[in-house]
Amino acid sequence: MDSYFVEIQRPFMPPSDDARLVLIADGSLHRALEDVKRHLFSCVKYAKKHGVYVLTGLFAHEGNLCLCLLDPGGEVVCRQPAIHPSISFQGEFLPGDRIEVAHAGELGNVCLCVDCDIGLRNLDIALGLSDAALMDFSDVAQQRCTLERAVVSHPQLAKLFLLTAPIRQRGQPVTGEQMASLLRAVRIQYDFCLLDAPAGLGDGFLLATAAADRCVVVTTADASSLRDAQHTVMELGRFGPGKLHLVVNRVRKKLLRSMHATIDDAMDKAGLPLLGVVPEDDALPLALNRGSPILLSAPASPASSAYRNIATRLRGGKAPLLRIK
Repeated sequence: MDSYFVEIQRPFMPPSDDARLVLIADGSLHRALEDVKRHLFSCVKYAKKHGVYVLTGLFAHEGNLCLCLLDPGGEVVCRQPAIHPSISFQGEFLPGDRIEVAHAGELGNVCLCVDCDIGLRNLDIALGLSDAALMDFSDVAQQRCTLERAVVSHPQLAKLFLLTAPIRQRGQPVTGEQMASLLRAVRIQYDFCLLDAPAGLGDGFLLATAAADRCVVVTTADASSLRDAQHTVMELGRFGPGKLHLVVNRVRKKLLRSMHATIDDAMDKAGLPLLGVVPEDDALPLALNRGSPILLSAPASPASSAYRNIATRLRGGKAPLLRIK
């Protein structure tokens, strides 16, 4: 495992040669728009000049107290509220301090999962968060509580959060406008938001797709599932090219061969570009019953590899399609 140095500097002192990430400690909260622009522009110039990652000072953005992480090219890696800092240290650090940090891989994204299956929610069980989720998305959408209060963090995955669905409908149903308002707040605080739509084309489906940026249609390779996928795609006509993707789930090579079918057939029938193929994997039901994400309970399993590849493609990266054995 490699290691690198995080360095805390006063604005905008040159970093040490071996520093990879510089925290700007200016002791200020930038509130006024011009002040925020000036500070962020200076941080971008600093990142480009010295070829380092930069964590900006605190600034106000749309009513939220935020931090911004810039890459060595000055591009934004992520922006998030200061209540969920990407990088945390214990103790008190001053400008000039140096901290050695273990580097295990690339910087991750802060992700919120929203369960949209009203009455039949189960995403909290799959993530092992059923006892932690007290409020739901309807409470936030209808302003009974804040987003920060309703969201539950995962105990093992620091950048994974859940906003669950209501157990039952209370009062007036959540409208598409209320859901869109909720997602505007989510976009400010999280890099990705995954909306888990229920099966069918009912209210939960309409809410999940009301303000989404793109959709992933998940199907199996059998004829009935592919017909359902076709009908679903017809309901998603507002999403333009590049905004609709296909994942073929629970694929078994022997079964495909016996049905004289291929993944290309599934793509043709759904009329969508392929985002990924997930093989049938016994590790998945075991992980669900344990209430643990499969990436933690069985990271080397075929399904885990498929999910990692899909996540890479969703982020704009390149990953090979998993070969089904």
